[in-house]
Amino acid sequence: MRVLPQAVNAAIFVLVLALCSTSSAIVFNEIARFDVNFAFASDLDPEDEIFDDNPKYIGTNPLGVAWNGSKLYLAGHDNFGSSLLPIGLIEVLNPTRTGVHTFDTSDFSDKFGDIFQPLGRGYTGLALSGDRLAASYDNGSATANGIQLFDTATNSLVWDLSAAGTTGRGGSG
Repeated sequence: MRVLPQAVNAAIFVLVLALCSTSSAIVFNEIARFDVNFAFASDLDPEDEIFDDNPKYIGTNPLGVAWNGSKLYLAGHDNFGSSLLPIGLIEVLNPTRTGVHTFDTSDFSDKFGDIFQPLGRGYTGLALSGDRLAASYDNGSATANGIQLFDTATNSLVWDLSAAGTTGRGGSG
């Protein structure tokens, strides 16, 4: 009776060895790696502590990312309310370069979708489909900016909730 379990174990061992010897390695290829801290630094001149002067600043951190393999967008959120600059959206230009890149102003589109937000608020998500970029925004109450649609060729606003004539639940409109 004890021969059967040993035979089954031996057969499984041989099968595992056969599978291991014929399997191929899985290879992961890096597409790109980004250091996008530039878009989250409001002050480019550390000696000048009064003015926030980065025209590409989109917030203290990215809360939304949209990527389709050739276009990359970031959406800003402000956790601290420490900047007088509005949050916004930005496209990372040439996102398919390989290797490690520290970006500067030439690696980003002009900022768009600018909104002055309350502390701890901002863009909460992005979706990219074809030539349209959808963005969700949270300011703590119903707002026409809550859902926006942009044209990716020009990064211009195509539609928002005010165009739809809607009011969020609990809204006063």
